[in-house]
Amino acid sequence: MPQLSPVDRVLLTELQKNARITNRALARAARIAESTCLERVRALHQQGVLRGFHASVALEPLNRHVQALIAVRLQPKTRTAVEGFRDFIVTRPETLTLFVVSGGDDFLVLVAVPDTRHLEAFVLDHIAQHPHIADVRTSLIYEHLQRLPIEPLDAPAGSAPPTPTPVCRPPRPLTTTRRLPGAAREAEEAAWPHCGRPCRSR
Repeated sequence: MPQLSPVDRVLLTELQKNARITNRALARAARIAESTCLERVRALHQQGVLRGFHASVALEPLNRHVQALIAVRLQPKTRTAVEGFRDFIVTRPETLTLFVVSGGDDFLVLVAVPDTRHLEAFVLDHIAQHPHIADVRTSLIYEHLQRLPIEPLDAPAGSAPPTPTPVCRPPRPLTTTRRLPGAAREAEEAAWPHCGRPCRSR
């Protein structure tokens, strides 16, 4: 994945707050030129960092008053069983989000339905009847909060820093301006950290 610059972080934060922000206002927030802002946002799209812009819609007007998290365990855990349930559940209109997880469960399904009766029918008549279902557990959601904007996290302490790009330079400052004989100069240059490009005499 691409490394995000401080300017990229500002752009992503502002776009998550308001995806309809004008390019002029976005450039002002990031303290860059408007033309540069356009190029940076386009680059974030091309790199897959910005996946798109979507409207946030309230669930209640869509007759989805009850949310629940459904844990599903399959048996046997074969590729055919996992992919079959995954492809089935994502096509159901009740499904909001699907997580394929490790541990005791194989799936966590976030759903939103009109009421608890609809939830019960969905679990018993659709999920429980699917092949390879070993266990289903349903938890009603009292409150669903999402923290925005999503901010980049720095690398944890102790992680390896990025490998610096080698440069052609002496390991110590040169203390003399006299030119070395050809063989001695070549031996000294060979000991320098090398960037992979041909060295020129200095």
